[in-house]
Amino acid sequence: MIGIRQLKGVLFRFSALIMVLLLFLTVEFVLRFLDVPKQGKLFHDLGEKVQFSRGAAIRYFSAGAEYIPEAYPETFDHPKKEGIIRIFCLGGSTMAGYPYSYNGALPSLIRDALIQRNESRRVEVINCAMPAVGSYTVRDLCRHILRYEPDVIVVYTGHNEFYGALGGASTQKLFDKRFIQHHLKLQDLHFYRLLWKGIGFIKGSGTQSSRGPTLMARMVDRSIIREEDMLYEHTLDQFSRNIEALYDLCSGRAELIICEVVSNLRDQQPFEPYDVSFSHIRHYTGDEAASSDSTVSALDIYTEARRAEENGDFGKARLLYTLSRDLDGLRFRASSALNDTLRAISRRRSGYLVRLESVFDSRSIFVSPGYDLFIDHLHPNHHGYLTMAEEISATIADVFVESEILPDFPRGTYIRHECEEISLVTPLDQAIAVDKVYRLMDHWPFPPDHPRPVFSFEDSITILARMYHDRQIAWSDIHLKASSYHMRHGRYASARREAEAILKQAVGFWPAWVKVGDSFLGEGDFDIAVSSYQNAILWAEQTDAPTGHIRAKYASALLAGGQPEKALREFDHILNNNDDLSGIDRVRALYMQGITYIELGNIDAARKTVKKLRLAENGDELANRLETKL
Repeated sequence: MIGIRQLKGVLFRFSALIMVLLLFLTVEFVLRFLDVPKQGKLFHDLGEKVQFSRGAAIRYFSAGAEYIPEAYPETFDHPKKEGIIRIFCLGGSTMAGYPYSYNGALPSLIRDALIQRNESRRVEVINCAMPAVGSYTVRDLCRHILRYEPDVIVVYTGHNEFYGALGGASTQKLFDKRFIQHHLKLQDLHFYRLLWKGIGFIKGSGTQSSRGPTLMARMVDRSIIREEDMLYEHTLDQFSRNIEALYDLCSGRAELIICEVVSNLRDQQPFEPYDVSFSHIRHYTGDEAASSDSTVSALDIYTEARRAEENGDFGKARLLYTLSRDLDGLRFRASSALNDTLRAISRRRSGYLVRLESVFDSRSIFVSPGYDLFIDHLHPNHHGYLTMAEEISATIADVFVESEILPDFPRGTYIRHECEEISLVTPLDQAIAVDKVYRLMDHWPFPPDHPRPVFSFEDSITILARMYHDRQIAWSDIHLKASSYHMRHGRYASARREAEAILKQAVGFWPAWVKVGDSFLGEGDFDIAVSSYQNAILWAEQTDAPTGHIRAKYASALLAGGQPEKALREFDHILNNNDDLSGIDRVRALYMQGITYIELGNIDAARKTVKKLRLAENGDELANRLETKL
């Protein structure tokens, strides 16, 4: 009888467990069917295409985080089209392109460099990087990206190991670092993401630092980390584990390219210098006479590096700048140990490593990279990003050939000015980046007297860059304003470049096609102006936008190009069928119709047009002008 009772108890507990499991599976199925919650999804299914989620980073931040950076919502085909070679770029803000965007982002420059090496458009480069994330995020993203048929995965990570999402010294760390990998895998479940969101709602937004308003300041929980601290050793160990895991994940499925990380050595003093024993650094200074029990700070070492540089000893200066960075307690810039880890793993795995550190040294004026290659403490300027794109694209070319992905891909010479030309990064993009960095440097951890990179732009371009941030103007709209500014000053090539910068990102953005047409019309290249206006009309019609004013420009270009018959037909069509013309545009179209009549020798029709202009509101001035031409 006791045995039967025990059996009933076991069966009851087993049945209860099955019921709970069934309930969980039902809830998970319903949540997946409803696609709830959307937050934390890495990719959105758009039918035959997939889009990287703008809010992907929420997956890696604490529940209730006050501010979460956005990713670029890159869209690509799924399944991959035949013959396409697909490259994914993973990493933090440097790989994402900060402080540049769109055309200036590193993945875009890598794509340009590959096109410059080989005109084939078969290669696509997909940006899945986002600010304030480290190797935990890269490892998790790689696990999901592999389902989208990558041929090559390029990784640039290392600066955010301490203060990036899930970093041990970050406000965005988990309660237990041993739970991180389980947490990330559980994020694949909608039920868990909903639970995580609920925790955040209950917890509120008190999980971020009050050091300042910038993302950089909000991420810091612990500001001084010494090399001998357990947190430092653990972080390096976990970084190594995550990089090893990347190689395991990609083995036999995609070629992995890892990049060394670089930072500003010469023009960035240590944020939080701390003292170390002189014996700790004696081999750097070569001063054997120094007392082993004396101490020196990272700031003293930085000052000594400046002195060595002034004396022409650039090699010693480079070593001391590096040491002062490595002894910066506020670990925004990756120390030498992280690059040593990447090199060791790359050698052991026979992997591809982009050796950026030596390249940046060789390209720097003073051997120690500073504001000649960087725009702040660790993000390259446009010249620096072009250098990265050059080296990464060269390694990708090696991968293509050696792995027979594209065995005939040329490893030809990279031509910097050609790549810079096709990048379509304009002075406005540069000014926007500089304004963004200056705003960053107004806050902690940058001291008030911190030297800033020096750039020179036209006053109007600087004003537009500030407007972009202050008024939250769309990137495309601010480029249109810059294009109009250049047009007013007769700088047609500059005006066209601003418009083409937009079209590189959104070929169907018809206002940019209008600007391109205007610039060619101003230069007297009427055939290309006509073609540009035709493109503008085509794309405008697809979005149901009014086309009357575009058609008027198109007809004017036809007339200027010696095609008055076609121009007249277009003006007739505009004036008889387009109700979307504003009053002033209609008056201008009437005037140009009259000019066309004169070109065709139809003076009577031109006189009738003069009468129509006099009847129109605000038409007297153009009527008088047309009458003088009769």
